[in-house]
Amino acid sequence: MNNSVVNVKQFGAKGDATTDDRLAIQQAIDTIEEGGCLYFPPGVYRVLATTDTGNSVIETETGTPADAPDFVILKLLKKKNLLITGHGATLLNDRGYVFFGLLCENVTIRGLRIENIANPLGSSFVASSAGWEPAAILMNYSAWCRVEDCFVSGQYRAIDFRRTTGCTIRGNSVFNNVYIAIATYGTLYQPGGWTQKPLPEFFSNLSTYFDDSGVTIENNLVSSFLLGGIYTDGPGTGVNNRVEHPVDA
Repeated sequence: MNNSVVNVKQFGAKGDATTDDRLAIQQAIDTIEEGGCLYFPPGVYRVLATTDTGNSVIETETGTPADAPDFVILKLLKKKNLLITGHGATLLNDRGYVFFGLLCENVTIRGLRIENIANPLGSSFVASSAGWEPAAILMNYSAWCRVEDCFVSGQYRAIDFRRTTGCTIRGNSVFNNVYIAIATYGTLYQPGGWTQKPLPEFFSNLSTYFDDSGVTIENNLVSSFLLGGIYTDGPGTGVNNRVEHPVDA
């Protein structure tokens, strides 16, 4: 464990609203050790899904290449005890998963602003080869992870937690979303997806963990959405969330 702070600009990210900072930020993510903090200084970071980056980046951890979605922009693979933060920092994406988390434990994404600069209803936004519905932040097969105090705008989907336990989605604002803004699916004992195994088989401290607490969704604001606000399919609780102003199709 360590308490080191890794600044994305140390790895070449510019935050100037022009440079594509995806590769620099991914290098910072890959470098940071357990117990560290990934810090975004104030700025505007473009992170563009210019290629079908999904199939190759997570193949070795999840099975066949076909299991992975297209347009993974930044991957969080088997990360533990990590804080990702940057009050005053904005990430601009054109499509895809800005953060794709898989097999993570105690990872927090806090205080970031994520805005889409493309048309989420356009033919190129969702990969035709796989038909995935990308979310700005996706945590899959993960435990005790959190998304807090983020602003997410103009995405196809905003925040998805799939087959997770002990997780929290708190204090976020989601605007101008196309499909379900905040969603949770499945349980930690449900195989399938990108792993084909239940979650306890990946985390030793879950081997005798029988209380699937799912996801707590609280104090979030969802506004100006097209097709859905907040959706849950699995264990969890929702407290003090505000859903308003659906947009007519």
